[in-house]
Amino acid sequence: MPKAAKTKDELLVEICSKLQEDDLAVDDWRRIVVFARINDEMSGVDGIVYTTQGKHTARSPSSDEILELFIQLRDRMAKDTKKEKWVLARLQIDAIGEDVEMDTIFEYDDVYKWSIGPKTMKKVIEEFRPKA
Repeated sequence: MPKAAKTKDELLVEICSKLQEDDLAVDDWRRIVVFARINDEMSGVDGIVYTTQGKHTARSPSSDEILELFIQLRDRMAKDTKKEKWVLARLQIDAIGEDVEMDTIFEYDDVYKWSIGPKTMKKVIEEFRPKA
């Protein structure tokens, strides 16, 4: 019997788990914010990691599996909602003591929202910096 397709929630939990296991997650991470951009012209995942000391670094996951999971998530959501596919997912993971909290936002129009580049890096970094 074929294995049932994963639900949106199952895929999100798996993505969070893979991100925490990835080289992206430095030992003392406090917050990980990743941006999955997927459309007909491009696909990729990049992000920012904030440490418990208040430092940050722009990083991309080392595992291609994370992008593949985001593609599965995008397809699953479009199938479940019968709506168009999103072009950008912002996933934020916060380490709260022994627990981890997750927050997601999906963008359907602007694939370049929250782009990390020379002109936007400082703004994006500060927008997602954990508050003390």
